[in-house]
Amino acid sequence: RTQIEYPLFTYNTTANTTQTIKSVENRDLDANGGTSFSSVFTAIQNHLVNNQKSTTFIFMTDGQDTDSKEALKRAIQMLKFSISGLSKAVTVVFHVIGFGDVNNDFLNEVRQFGNKEGLFRYSTASAELQNNFNDMFEYAMSAKEYT
Repeated sequence: RTQIEYPLFTYNTTANTTQTIKSVENRDLDANGGTSFSSVFTAIQNHLVNNQKSTTFIFMTDGQDTDSKEALKRAIQMLKFSISGLSKAVTVVFHVIGFGDVNNDFLNEVRQFGNKEGLFRYSTASAELQNNFNDMFEYAMSAKEYT
């Protein structure tokens, strides 16, 4: 259990950046609606522009992107552009967990979005999902990347 208020970005057809991991740790997250990768990538880009410090993201998805290819491509380009404009002292890492009907090739690309390569895990059961999340969180904490 974390005592720190790490930001939590949830998304379906839109991204919500108002929660923290601590605020939802005793609640089930509601998985419904679409899967808008462009909305969460835009939220991540905005976060990085406004908080220019080393950050590790744990990107989780249970589905395929439902946005247009153009919207996704534009959001990825803007995110990568923002990361490339950060100070060399700022490390950005994306660890990825997929479960359900996901595009493994795309998720493997997501783990390479940052300026340091992240990990990618696929989960088939809820217990495995929890273990993968815990492992990635522990890895990020031990590497002192997560801020």
